[in-house]
Amino acid sequence: MSDVIQSSEEVFFRMFYDLEVAALPIYHSMILSIHSYPTSRTTTLHHLRTLTTQLRPLLQIFYTNLTPHHISPTIWLSYIQGFQGWGVGKHDPQTGAYTKYDGLSGNHVLVFQALDAFLGMDRYLTDENTRRCMPVRQRELCEALRRWSFVGRAKREGEADIVGEVEGVVRLLKVFRAAHRARVMGYLREPAPERLLMTAGKSVLGDGGVDEGGIGLDEALKPLDEMLVGRLTETGRVLVEIHSYSILTYSNPNP
Repeated sequence: MSDVIQSSEEVFFRMFYDLEVAALPIYHSMILSIHSYPTSRTTTLHHLRTLTTQLRPLLQIFYTNLTPHHISPTIWLSYIQGFQGWGVGKHDPQTGAYTKYDGLSGNHVLVFQALDAFLGMDRYLTDENTRRCMPVRQRELCEALRRWSFVGRAKREGEADIVGEVEGVVRLLKVFRAAHRARVMGYLREPAPERLLMTAGKSVLGDGGVDEGGIGLDEALKPLDEMLVGRLTETGRVLVEIHSYSILTYSNPNP
């Protein structure tokens, strides 16, 4: 096995490990901010500022590592992504119906699911994929963060400092999701005609970039791109909503 394959594999898989190591204090800050919100807005604001500070280096792990210099695009699909990302399926012996099961994806990383829940955003995984791909304790954490999120209340009550700090977190996520889409789609467009049906609708492609059903690369990647665009759009929508509350609150601090 070549050095570039080994080094790319090492960087790619260590990146996910390092993300969750960096995420641990972020979970702590989210929980502490929720716990302190009913009794001390000052303490809540402190924990939110800590969270923002902790999130920047976590996102930098992605920015630093998912580059052609560290992870070669030419070998990523064929050698690095691994069988975990390849979908499988089965035929019902009685009806003949074919059921497809998507492979694992970066979309299942806990920290981004947890941040979305904390910010009051809807889940982007279907109920079925959430049950299949996320351990029950991770699902319970996200459900608890969503249930006890104070972001909506802070907006309704015009708590400008808290809303402003939340806006900073959402801005970081929006920039990350734009960069993530651009970089990931670049990797997925590399030729890899041997691949089978994989995560998020990627298809079997032949030598001409077309699968047996006549589906080309752009069409095969369309479901994944639409999901990435959808999450980016939702993050942008939340950012605009929060920013609008901030402007109204600062312009009319005593409604």
